Amino acid sequence: MEVDHFIPWSKYPIDTTHNFVLTDHRCNNSKRDYLAEELFYEKWLERNQQHGHTIEQQAKTIGFITNQQRSETISQWAYQIAVEHEDLVWSPQPSIKLRPINPDALPQLRA
Repeated sequence: MEVDHFIPWSKYPIDTTHNFVLTDHRCNNSKRDYLAEELFYEKWLERNQQHGHTIEQQAKTIGFITNQQRSETISQWAYQIAVEHEDLVWSPQPSIKLRPINPDALPQLRA
């Protein structure tokens, strides 16, 4: 397993624990600097909503930066920019890998 930045470091170069996800080497390597497809965004938001407090508590024990609201606000910005520019998103499916973003498949962006 590897630790990946859900919102790529190239888009927002500040580490916050809520932005970290575990992934395997193959997925981490193929995702590179792309945003993950819409389903993964929804799952990431759900994970942060369900486990955000635990992530925050654990991060504080090691002195790591944690700010769930900032991570989610940055994600909204990144996905909105992707929609506006019709960017490609990463998919784990070997036959697809990259495809245009589908704004209709995005979960409601939180204000």
